[in-house]
Amino acid sequence: VLLPDIAGDEIKGLTRAVGKLTGGKNIITDALEGRSNSAVTRVSNQLAKDVSSVDSYFVNLDDLSKARSIMATPFYKKAFDKGTILDLGKKTEDVVTESFSTILGRQIKTTKGAILTKDQRDNVNLLKKIAPDIRDARSKFRMGDDIPNNSLIMLDAAKKTLDDKIGVAIRQGEKQQSMALLEIKSELVNKLDDLNPDYKKARQIFSDFSTIENSQKQGLEFSKLRPEEIRRYMKNLTVSEKEAFRIGVRENLQKTVSSTATGADPAKRIFGSSFKEGQLKAVFPNEIKFKQFKKRMLEEVQAAKTKFEVLGGSRTDINLAAETEFLNTIAQAGGGLATGGKLPLINAAVSSIKNKFGGISEKNAKRLATILVNKKESINLLEKFAKKEKNQVQKDLIG
Repeated sequence: VLLPDIAGDEIKGLTRAVGKLTGGKNIITDALEGRSNSAVTRVSNQLAKDVSSVDSYFVNLDDLSKARSIMATPFYKKAFDKGTILDLGKKTEDVVTESFSTILGRQIKTTKGAILTKDQRDNVNLLKKIAPDIRDARSKFRMGDDIPNNSLIMLDAAKKTLDDKIGVAIRQGEKQQSMALLEIKSELVNKLDDLNPDYKKARQIFSDFSTIENSQKQGLEFSKLRPEEIRRYMKNLTVSEKEAFRIGVRENLQKTVSSTATGADPAKRIFGSSFKEGQLKAVFPNEIKFKQFKKRMLEEVQAAKTKFEVLGGSRTDINLAAETEFLNTIAQAGGGLATGGKLPLINAAVSSIKNKFGGISEKNAKRLATILVNKKESINLLEKFAKKEKNQVQKDLIG
């Protein structure tokens, strides 16, 4: 951040005027052009810091999955060893021996003839929704008939087949289909998490490779989703799935940033509207982290704006000798530049400095240019200004 970025139109006008003089032109042009040329690198680094530190999911997805799978294995073993089943109001042996279509095709009563409870009815309805996935899982994973349809092992296998179908829908651009399947999957895993806390722990660490891959691919396509769709999607993701999703998001944003034309504004391309801002906000885990990222992006946007207004626009130049207000603005802005706060305004020094300075000239242009576009020099001068070191300030200004 440079002084012209935060000190208002008067300082931009002054910078533009000084930049027209031989002594100040190269200093101001080099500073603003140089900052602009490195904008892509700065924005890319910010994406790595705030969105995902992984720069390519193609390289890192396997490593992420393997590491997480190893961590989750003991939790899955503990969960499956418990023999958890989804309560359908029937004895387990009935669920095993009766055909699946029979179980789902008629009103189910308990062995005592009582009507199903609400939870049992909900469980039956859930099984109806995932019936195709259970059948596909039995075939894909060669699961024997001795494994009940409502067992945790069977339902976890059905979840994996659901993940495969979600992946196909994403790759084919079937947004509605993928979202519908995701809703069913969320209902299933939420139910299983409630039934078996160890399963929940295991799933939070690692679900399966397809889930990780799907999350990453959804991240790649996040710019096609509305902010509320992103929030709804991320709500039920595990830690590893969120990691993968953000890898995809960063890859999406990096492609946009990297294709920015020389001298253009990369931050504005990914943060240039309230809609884009809303999309990115939905990706971040909390408000604090998003605000930090937003601050940096807005600083980059302002930097590009300063360059245009100083080197390109048609703004009115400002003569220092004719402007009393701008010195007050410098003193006020300097506090923000140096410490994030506001230093005291030194009104008593204004007229003295004006009289000494006597306007912009070739003689003082070089020194003024350095003060305006060199952050260290700006802060140094402004701190002296705040301490009422009027004589030293005058020397710094007129050289």
